Amino acid sequence: MTGSTYLLIWLRARVFGSERGANLVEYILIISVLAVGVIGSIGFFRSCVVAKTAETGCQIDKGDQPVNPAQCAAEYNASH
Repeated sequence: MTGSTYLLIWLRARVFGSERGANLVEYILIISVLAVGVIGSIGFFRSCVVAKTAETGCQIDKGDQPVNPAQCAAEYNASH
């Protein structure tokens, strides 16, 4: 066996032979993909959540009176 062959075998075993930490890397990748999905969904649904929250707040303020959701949203937007 020549020196270059030995070096190639050693490098291959060193780089591709060890799987220590592979599970940790896989878990980190899964968590990062989930985090990106959660952040993206928060950005996507933010306007819907704000509108529903404003509508609910308007209904609480109005009490027993009938509430128009568009009017509530307009009042909320005017106050903020």
